Amino acid sequence: MHFELRGSARADLAGIWLVSANRWGVDQAEAYVRLIGERLAAICDFPRSYPVHQGRHEGFRKAATGEHVIFYWIQSDLIDVVRVLHNRMDFDELLE
Repeated sequence: MHFELRGSARADLAGIWLVSANRWGVDQAEAYVRLIGERLAAICDFPRSYPVHQGRHEGFRKAATGEHVIFYWIQSDLIDVVRVLHNRMDFDELLE
């Protein structure tokens, strides 16, 4: 299985990289985004091993990595990555 990033997830990752680079430097930003990429690969290998989000928008699965949470749907042949949000954000307000 493979994953596809929605536009909102791409924007989230770009923002994560930018904030990380400004606070901790480019090398740390690259390492952190790589960590998120490794979690995405693990999701592709075992998509049902991560819990279902129990919020207003049920059905999403979520996988924590570092200070962020990846929200995704399992489609028949792909992982649809909807958002990558900081763990302190209001998930239900930001999920589509």
